[in-house]
Amino acid sequence: MSENSERFRPLKPELAPRFGKLATGSKEDEKAEPEALFQALIEDVTSASASDLHLDPEADHYCLRIRKDGALHDTHLIPASLGERIVNHFKVMADLDPTPALRPMEGWIDYDFGERTINLRITCAPSIGGDKLSIRLLDPKNIRRSMQELGLIRKQSEHIKAWIGDIQGMFLVVGPVGSGKTTTLYAMLDELRHRERSIVTIEDPVEYRIEGVAQMQVSSRRDFTFANALKSILRLDPDYIMVGEMRDSGSTDAALNAAMTGKVLLSTLHSKDAVGVITALRNYGVEDYEIAAMLELVAAQRLVRTICEDCKHEAPLKQIDKTWLESVGRETPEKVFYPQGCDACGGVGYSGRTGIFEVWKLEEREKELLLKHPDEQSLRKQMREWGLPSLLDSAWSLMQSGETSPTEIRSLGNLGD
Repeated sequence: MSENSERFRPLKPELAPRFGKLATGSKEDEKAEPEALFQALIEDVTSASASDLHLDPEADHYCLRIRKDGALHDTHLIPASLGERIVNHFKVMADLDPTPALRPMEGWIDYDFGERTINLRITCAPSIGGDKLSIRLLDPKNIRRSMQELGLIRKQSEHIKAWIGDIQGMFLVVGPVGSGKTTTLYAMLDELRHRERSIVTIEDPVEYRIEGVAQMQVSSRRDFTFANALKSILRLDPDYIMVGEMRDSGSTDAALNAAMTGKVLLSTLHSKDAVGVITALRNYGVEDYEIAAMLELVAAQRLVRTICEDCKHEAPLKQIDKTWLESVGRETPEKVFYPQGCDACGGVGYSGRTGIFEVWKLEEREKELLLKHPDEQSLRKQMREWGLPSLLDSAWSLMQSGETSPTEIRSLGNLGD
Protein backbone atom coordinates (compact mmCIF):
# COMPACT_ATOMS: atom_id res chain seq x y z
CA MET A 1 0.00 0.00 0.00
CA SER A 2 1.10 3.57 -0.58
CA GLU A 3 1.84 6.12 2.12
CA ASN A 4 -1.48 7.75 1.23
CA SER A 5 -3.22 4.75 2.77
CA GLU A 6 -2.42 6.18 6.20
CA ARG A 7 -4.57 9.20 5.42
CA PHE A 8 -7.75 7.17 5.27
CA ARG A 9 -10.16 7.22 8.17
CA PRO A 10 -9.89 4.14 10.41
CA LEU A 11 -11.07 1.04 8.57
CA LYS A 12 -14.09 -0.94 9.78
CA PRO A 13 -13.47 -4.45 8.41
CA GLU A 14 -16.15 -5.80 10.77
CA LEU A 15 -18.77 -4.37 8.39
CA ALA A 16 -17.56 -6.76 5.65
CA PRO A 17 -16.23 -9.86 7.45
CA ARG A 18 -16.93 -12.44 4.71
CA PHE A 19 -15.13 -10.37 2.11
CA GLY A 20 -12.25 -9.80 4.55
CA LYS A 21 -11.65 -13.53 4.89
CA LEU A 22 -11.25 -13.85 1.12
CA ALA A 23 -9.35 -10.60 0.50
CA THR A 24 -6.56 -10.06 3.01
CA GLY A 25 -4.87 -7.24 1.09
CA SER A 26 -1.95 -9.36 -0.14
CA LYS A 27 -0.85 -10.08 -3.69
CA GLU A 28 -2.07 -13.66 -3.26
CA ASP A 29 -5.60 -12.25 -3.35
CA GLU A 30 -5.26 -12.10 -7.13
CA LYS A 31 -5.99 -15.83 -7.09
CA ALA A 32 -9.36 -15.33 -5.40
CA GLU A 33 -12.40 -16.10 -7.53
CA PRO A 34 -14.35 -12.92 -8.46
CA GLU A 35 -17.66 -14.78 -8.10
CA ALA A 36 -16.83 -15.75 -4.49
CA LEU A 37 -15.81 -12.16 -3.72
CA PHE A 38 -18.98 -10.86 -5.37
CA GLN A 39 -21.19 -13.11 -3.26
CA ALA A 40 -19.28 -12.27 -0.09
CA LEU A 41 -19.64 -8.54 -0.74
CA ILE A 42 -23.40 -8.73 -1.33
CA GLU A 43 -23.92 -10.90 1.72
CA ASP A 44 -21.85 -8.52 3.85
CA VAL A 45 -23.70 -5.42 2.69
CA THR A 46 -27.07 -7.10 3.15
CA SER A 47 -26.19 -8.41 6.61
CA ALA A 48 -25.07 -4.92 7.63
CA SER A 49 -28.42 -3.50 6.39
CA ALA A 50 -26.38 -1.14 4.24
CA SER A 51 -27.78 0.71 1.24
CA ASP A 52 -24.70 1.19 -0.95
CA LEU A 53 -21.36 -0.35 -1.81
CA HIS A 54 -18.50 1.67 -3.32
CA LEU A 55 -15.26 0.55 -4.95
CA ASP A 56 -13.05 3.64 -5.20
CA PRO A 57 -9.76 3.52 -7.15
CA GLU A 58 -6.66 5.21 -5.74
CA ALA A 59 -3.02 5.31 -6.85
CA ASP A 60 -2.16 1.66 -6.21
CA HIS A 61 -5.20 0.20 -4.48
CA TYR A 62 -8.99 0.18 -4.28
CA CYS A 63 -10.88 1.27 -1.21
CA LEU A 64 -14.01 -0.70 -0.36
CA ARG A 65 -16.65 1.48 1.28
CA ILE A 66 -20.09 0.64 2.68
CA ARG A 67 -22.89 3.13 3.32
CA LYS A 68 -24.83 2.18 6.43
CA ASP A 69 -27.63 4.35 7.82
CA GLY A 70 -26.53 7.19 5.56
CA ALA A 71 -22.86 7.24 6.68
CA LEU A 72 -20.05 5.98 4.45
CA HIS A 73 -17.44 3.70 6.10
CA ASP A 74 -14.10 2.54 4.70
CA THR A 75 -13.80 -1.20 5.32
CA HIS A 76 -10.85 -2.59 3.31
CA LEU A 77 -7.95 -1.53 1.12
CA ILE A 78 -7.19 -4.07 -1.62
CA PRO A 79 -4.59 -4.26 -4.43
CA ALA A 80 -5.56 -2.35 -7.57
CA SER A 81 -5.42 -5.50 -9.70
CA LEU A 82 -7.90 -7.28 -7.44
CA GLY A 83 -10.16 -4.24 -7.34
CA GLU A 84 -10.19 -4.12 -11.14
CA ARG A 85 -11.18 -7.81 -11.32
CA ILE A 86 -14.07 -7.27 -8.90
CA VAL A 87 -15.23 -4.16 -10.78
CA ASN A 88 -15.13 -6.04 -14.10
CA HIS A 89 -17.09 -8.93 -12.60
CA PHE A 90 -19.84 -6.56 -11.48
CA LYS A 91 -19.88 -4.95 -14.92
CA VAL A 92 -20.20 -8.30 -16.71
CA MET A 93 -23.00 -9.37 -14.33
CA ALA A 94 -24.83 -6.12 -15.18
CA ASP A 95 -24.33 -6.62 -18.96
CA LEU A 96 -21.94 -3.68 -19.16
CA ASP A 97 -18.79 -3.45 -21.29
CA PRO A 98 -15.96 -4.83 -19.08
CA THR A 99 -13.28 -2.74 -20.77
CA PRO A 100 -12.17 0.50 -19.01
CA ALA A 101 -15.08 2.94 -19.00
CA LEU A 102 -14.93 5.96 -21.29
CA ARG A 103 -18.19 7.42 -19.98
CA PRO A 104 -20.61 6.74 -17.09
CA MET A 105 -22.61 3.53 -17.48
CA GLU A 106 -25.56 2.07 -15.59
CA GLY A 107 -26.92 -1.46 -15.32
CA TRP A 108 -28.88 -3.84 -13.10
CA ILE A 109 -28.26 -7.16 -11.39
CA ASP A 110 -31.05 -9.26 -9.85
CA TYR A 111 -29.47 -11.22 -7.02
CA ASP A 112 -31.40 -14.08 -5.40
CA PHE A 113 -30.75 -13.84 -1.71
CA GLY A 114 -32.51 -16.52 0.31
CA GLU A 115 -36.25 -16.17 -0.09
CA ARG A 116 -36.14 -12.77 -1.78
CA THR A 117 -34.50 -11.05 -4.73
CA ILE A 118 -32.40 -7.94 -4.23
CA ASN A 119 -31.93 -5.52 -7.11
CA LEU A 120 -28.45 -4.08 -7.53
CA ARG A 121 -28.30 -0.78 -9.42
CA ILE A 122 -24.79 -0.49 -10.84
CA THR A 123 -23.17 2.81 -11.80
CA CYS A 124 -19.66 2.85 -13.25
CA ALA A 125 -17.70 5.96 -14.17
CA PRO A 126 -14.11 6.61 -15.29
CA SER A 127 -11.70 8.39 -12.95
CA ILE A 128 -7.98 9.10 -13.07
CA GLY A 129 -7.30 6.03 -10.90
CA GLY A 130 -9.52 3.64 -12.83
CA ASP A 131 -13.20 2.73 -12.93
CA LYS A 132 -15.20 3.87 -9.90
CA LEU A 133 -18.11 1.59 -9.09
CA SER A 134 -21.18 2.41 -7.02
CA ILE A 135 -23.80 -0.22 -6.21
CA ARG A 136 -27.19 0.71 -4.74
CA LEU A 137 -28.95 -2.23 -3.07
CA LEU A 138 -32.70 -2.08 -3.50
CA ASP A 139 -34.20 -4.47 -0.98
CA PRO A 140 -38.04 -4.53 -0.91
CA LYS A 141 -38.08 -5.23 2.83
CA ASN A 142 -36.26 -1.95 3.52
CA ILE A 143 -38.75 0.33 1.81
CA ARG A 144 -42.15 -1.28 2.23
CA ARG A 145 -42.97 0.43 5.51
CA SER A 146 -46.35 1.33 6.92
CA MET A 147 -47.18 4.89 7.96
CA GLN A 148 -46.80 3.82 11.60
CA GLU A 149 -43.14 2.88 11.05
CA LEU A 150 -41.94 6.16 9.58
CA GLY A 151 -41.37 8.04 12.85
CA LEU A 152 -44.34 10.42 12.73
CA ILE A 153 -45.56 11.75 16.05
CA ARG A 154 -49.25 11.44 16.89
CA LYS A 155 -50.43 14.87 15.67
CA GLN A 156 -48.48 14.56 12.41
CA SER A 157 -49.96 11.12 11.79
CA GLU A 158 -53.44 12.49 12.48
CA HIS A 159 -52.97 15.22 9.85
CA ILE A 160 -52.03 12.63 7.22
CA LYS A 161 -54.84 10.24 8.19
CA ALA A 162 -57.32 13.13 8.00
CA TRP A 163 -56.10 13.95 4.47
CA ILE A 164 -56.39 10.30 3.43
CA GLY A 165 -59.91 10.22 4.86
CA ASP A 166 -60.97 13.24 2.80
CA ILE A 167 -58.40 12.95 0.07
CA GLN A 168 -58.08 15.83 -2.38
CA GLY A 169 -55.59 18.23 -3.91
CA MET A 170 -51.85 17.88 -3.71
CA PHE A 171 -49.60 16.21 -1.12
CA LEU A 172 -45.87 16.98 -1.32
CA VAL A 173 -42.99 15.27 0.50
CA VAL A 174 -39.94 17.53 0.64
CA GLY A 175 -36.34 17.29 1.71
CA PRO A 176 -32.83 16.83 0.29
CA VAL A 177 -31.56 13.75 -1.56
CA GLY A 178 -31.42 10.73 0.74
CA SER A 179 -33.94 12.02 3.26
CA GLY A 180 -36.40 9.12 2.80
CA LYS A 181 -38.95 10.86 0.59
CA THR A 182 -39.51 7.81 -1.63
CA THR A 183 -40.09 5.58 1.40
CA THR A 184 -42.78 7.95 2.66
CA LEU A 185 -44.49 8.10 -0.73
CA TYR A 186 -44.46 4.31 -1.00
CA ALA A 187 -45.99 4.05 2.47
CA MET A 188 -48.74 6.42 1.31
CA LEU A 189 -49.34 4.33 -1.82
CA ASP A 190 -49.54 1.21 0.33
CA GLU A 191 -52.36 2.88 2.27
CA LEU A 192 -54.16 4.05 -0.86
CA ARG A 193 -53.92 0.88 -2.95
CA HIS A 194 -56.41 -0.93 -0.74
CA ARG A 195 -59.15 1.44 -1.93
CA GLU A 196 -61.31 0.90 -4.99
CA ARG A 197 -59.35 3.45 -6.95
CA SER A 198 -56.94 3.54 -9.89
CA ILE A 199 -53.36 4.55 -9.00
CA VAL A 200 -50.69 5.46 -11.56
CA THR A 201 -47.10 6.42 -10.78
CA ILE A 202 -44.41 8.07 -12.89
CA GLU A 203 -40.93 7.35 -11.53
CA ASP A 204 -37.26 7.65 -12.44
CA PRO A 205 -36.37 4.93 -11.79
CA VAL A 206 -39.08 2.50 -10.68
CA GLU A 207 -37.20 1.05 -7.71
CA TYR A 208 -39.84 -1.27 -6.24
CA ARG A 209 -42.93 -2.82 -7.69
CA ILE A 210 -46.20 -2.31 -5.83
CA GLU A 211 -49.03 -4.74 -6.38
CA GLY A 212 -52.21 -3.05 -7.60
CA VAL A 213 -50.40 0.08 -8.82
CA ALA A 214 -49.61 0.91 -12.46
CA GLN A 215 -46.00 2.16 -12.43
CA MET A 216 -44.34 3.92 -15.34
CA GLN A 217 -40.63 4.48 -15.97
CA VAL A 218 -39.60 7.76 -17.59
CA SER A 219 -37.05 7.57 -20.39
CA SER A 220 -35.24 10.50 -21.98
CA ARG A 221 -34.27 8.27 -24.93
CA ARG A 222 -37.94 7.70 -25.75
CA ASP A 223 -38.86 11.31 -24.89
CA PHE A 224 -41.08 9.93 -22.13
CA THR A 225 -40.44 12.64 -19.56
CA PHE A 226 -42.36 13.45 -16.39
CA ALA A 227 -44.17 16.25 -18.22
CA ASN A 228 -45.06 14.12 -21.27
CA ALA A 229 -46.13 11.20 -19.13
CA LEU A 230 -48.43 13.36 -17.01
CA LYS A 231 -50.16 14.73 -20.07
CA SER A 232 -50.82 11.27 -21.47
CA ILE A 233 -51.80 9.30 -18.36
CA LEU A 234 -54.83 11.48 -17.71
CA ARG A 235 -56.47 9.47 -20.52
CA LEU A 236 -56.00 6.37 -18.33
CA ASP A 237 -58.55 7.85 -15.92
CA PRO A 238 -56.47 7.49 -12.72
CA ASP A 239 -57.87 8.58 -9.36
CA TYR A 240 -54.48 9.06 -7.72
CA ILE A 241 -51.25 10.08 -9.45
CA MET A 242 -47.79 9.81 -7.92
CA VAL A 243 -44.98 11.73 -9.60
CA GLY A 244 -41.53 10.70 -8.41
CA GLU A 245 -40.21 14.26 -8.44
CA MET A 246 -41.25 17.73 -9.54
CA ARG A 247 -37.79 18.64 -10.81
CA ASP A 248 -38.38 21.51 -13.23
CA SER A 249 -40.98 23.99 -14.44
CA GLY A 250 -42.21 21.56 -17.12
CA SER A 251 -42.95 18.67 -14.78
CA THR A 252 -44.36 21.05 -12.15
CA ASP A 253 -46.69 22.71 -14.63
CA ALA A 254 -47.92 19.32 -15.89
CA ALA A 255 -48.44 18.11 -12.31
CA LEU A 256 -50.49 21.17 -11.43
CA ASN A 257 -52.59 20.78 -14.56
CA ALA A 258 -53.35 17.21 -13.50
CA ALA A 259 -54.30 18.38 -10.03
CA MET A 260 -56.56 21.04 -11.54
CA THR A 261 -58.58 18.32 -13.27
CA GLY A 262 -59.56 16.99 -9.84
CA LYS A 263 -56.98 14.21 -9.61
CA VAL A 264 -55.18 13.60 -6.33
CA LEU A 265 -51.46 14.21 -6.77
CA LEU A 266 -48.56 12.98 -4.64
CA SER A 267 -45.01 14.04 -5.39
CA THR A 268 -41.64 15.12 -4.00
CA LEU A 269 -39.78 18.39 -4.16
CA HIS A 270 -36.43 19.67 -2.93
CA SER A 271 -36.92 22.11 -0.05
CA LYS A 272 -35.25 22.58 3.34
CA ASP A 273 -38.56 22.55 5.22
CA ALA A 274 -42.33 22.58 4.70
CA VAL A 275 -42.71 26.36 4.34
CA GLY A 276 -39.81 26.47 1.88
CA VAL A 277 -41.96 24.54 -0.61
CA ILE A 278 -43.80 27.79 -1.37
CA THR A 279 -40.59 29.42 -2.60
CA ALA A 280 -39.68 26.29 -4.59
CA LEU A 281 -43.04 26.30 -6.37
CA ARG A 282 -42.80 30.05 -7.01
CA ASN A 283 -39.39 29.49 -8.60
CA TYR A 284 -41.03 27.05 -11.01
CA GLY A 285 -43.50 29.75 -12.06
CA VAL A 286 -46.47 28.69 -9.93
CA GLU A 287 -48.67 31.58 -8.78
CA ASP A 288 -49.69 31.93 -5.13
CA TYR A 289 -53.39 31.55 -5.96
CA GLU A 290 -52.61 28.23 -7.67
CA ILE A 291 -50.69 27.02 -4.62
CA ALA A 292 -53.52 28.06 -2.31
CA ALA A 293 -56.08 26.29 -4.49
CA MET A 294 -54.32 22.93 -4.80
CA LEU A 295 -51.75 22.40 -2.04
CA GLU A 296 -53.31 20.54 0.88
CA LEU A 297 -50.49 18.90 2.81
CA VAL A 298 -46.69 19.12 2.99
CA ALA A 299 -44.42 16.71 4.86
CA ALA A 300 -40.81 17.85 5.23
CA GLN A 301 -38.43 15.20 6.49
CA ARG A 302 -34.90 14.11 7.32
CA LEU A 303 -33.41 10.82 8.46
CA VAL A 304 -31.43 10.55 11.70
CA ARG A 305 -29.44 7.59 12.95
CA THR A 306 -30.66 5.97 16.15
CA ILE A 307 -28.14 5.08 18.85
CA CYS A 308 -27.38 1.38 19.22
CA GLU A 309 -29.26 0.06 22.25
CA ASP A 310 -26.42 -2.31 23.15
CA CYS A 311 -23.77 0.37 23.59
CA LYS A 312 -25.56 3.69 24.18
CA HIS A 313 -24.30 5.49 27.24
CA GLU A 314 -25.22 8.63 29.12
CA ALA A 315 -22.49 11.24 29.35
CA PRO A 316 -22.01 14.98 29.95
CA LEU A 317 -22.98 17.17 27.02
CA LYS A 318 -19.93 17.86 24.81
CA GLN A 319 -18.88 21.48 24.54
CA ILE A 320 -19.27 21.55 20.74
CA ASP A 321 -22.84 20.27 21.07
CA LYS A 322 -23.57 22.71 23.88
CA THR A 323 -22.38 25.64 21.78
CA TRP A 324 -24.53 24.52 18.86
CA LEU A 325 -27.66 24.02 20.98
CA GLU A 326 -27.24 27.51 22.43
CA SER A 327 -26.86 28.95 18.92
CA VAL A 328 -30.26 27.54 17.89
CA GLY A 329 -31.94 28.67 21.08
CA ARG A 330 -32.29 25.29 22.80
CA GLU A 331 -31.73 24.24 26.38
CA THR A 332 -28.45 22.53 27.19
CA PRO A 333 -29.05 19.45 29.36
CA GLU A 334 -26.23 18.34 31.61
CA LYS A 335 -26.27 14.79 30.29
CA VAL A 336 -27.39 13.17 27.04
CA PHE A 337 -26.94 9.81 25.33
CA TYR A 338 -24.01 9.24 22.98
CA PRO A 339 -22.98 6.25 20.80
CA GLN A 340 -19.96 4.18 21.75
CA GLY A 341 -19.61 1.28 19.29
CA CYS A 342 -19.83 -2.46 19.87
CA ASP A 343 -20.01 -5.78 18.01
CA ALA A 344 -23.80 -5.49 17.60
CA CYS A 345 -23.53 -2.29 15.53
CA GLY A 346 -20.22 -3.10 13.83
CA GLY A 347 -18.40 -0.50 15.90
CA VAL A 348 -20.46 2.35 14.39
CA GLY A 349 -22.44 3.26 17.51
CA TYR A 350 -25.69 3.66 15.60
CA SER A 351 -28.17 1.05 14.38
CA GLY A 352 -30.97 1.98 12.01
CA ARG A 353 -32.56 5.30 11.16
CA THR A 354 -35.85 6.99 11.81
CA GLY A 355 -37.53 10.03 10.33
CA ILE A 356 -38.03 13.48 11.75
CA PHE A 357 -40.95 15.36 10.23
CA GLU A 358 -42.60 18.72 9.86
CA VAL A 359 -46.17 18.18 8.65
CA TRP A 360 -47.98 21.29 7.45
CA LYS A 361 -51.71 21.02 6.78
CA LEU A 362 -52.86 24.12 4.94
CA GLU A 363 -56.05 25.41 6.53
CA GLU A 364 -58.14 28.31 5.22
CA ARG A 365 -56.12 30.88 7.19
CA GLU A 366 -52.87 29.67 5.60
CA LYS A 367 -54.40 29.83 2.13
CA GLU A 368 -55.75 33.31 2.75
CA LEU A 369 -52.29 34.38 3.93
CA LEU A 370 -50.73 33.01 0.73
CA LEU A 371 -52.99 35.23 -1.35
CA LYS A 372 -51.28 38.21 0.32
CA HIS A 373 -47.94 37.04 -1.18
CA PRO A 374 -45.81 36.87 2.00
CA ASP A 375 -42.08 36.24 1.70
CA GLU A 376 -40.73 32.93 3.00
CA GLN A 377 -39.37 34.26 6.30
CA SER A 378 -42.59 36.09 7.16
CA LEU A 379 -44.62 33.00 6.32
CA ARG A 380 -42.37 30.74 8.41
CA LYS A 381 -42.56 33.14 11.37
CA GLN A 382 -46.35 33.17 11.16
CA MET A 383 -46.50 29.37 11.01
CA ARG A 384 -44.38 29.13 14.16
CA GLU A 385 -46.70 31.59 15.91
CA TRP A 386 -49.64 29.44 14.85
CA GLY A 387 -47.99 26.41 16.42
CA LEU A 388 -46.39 24.52 13.51
CA PRO A 389 -43.57 22.39 15.04
CA SER A 390 -40.29 22.53 13.12
CA LEU A 391 -37.94 19.76 12.04
CA LEU A 392 -35.66 20.82 14.87
CA ASP A 393 -38.53 20.35 17.34
CA SER A 394 -38.95 16.78 16.09
CA ALA A 395 -35.21 16.09 16.31
CA TRP A 396 -35.04 17.66 19.78
CA SER A 397 -37.71 15.25 21.02
CA LEU A 398 -35.68 12.27 19.75
CA MET A 399 -32.58 13.56 21.51
CA GLN A 400 -34.43 14.05 24.80
CA SER A 401 -35.79 10.51 24.65
CA GLY A 402 -32.29 9.13 24.07
CA GLU A 403 -33.06 7.74 20.60
CA THR A 404 -30.41 9.87 18.90
CA SER A 405 -27.51 12.11 19.89
CA PRO A 406 -27.04 15.90 19.67
CA THR A 407 -24.04 15.21 17.43
CA GLU A 408 -26.30 13.46 14.92
CA ILE A 409 -28.84 16.30 14.95
CA ARG A 410 -26.07 18.87 14.51
CA SER A 411 -24.84 17.00 11.42
CA LEU A 412 -28.16 17.66 9.68
CA GLY A 413 -27.36 21.36 9.31
CA ASN A 414 -30.05 24.01 8.89
CA LEU A 415 -33.48 22.56 9.72
CA GLY A 416 -35.37 25.73 8.89
CA ASP A 417 -36.17 26.63 12.49
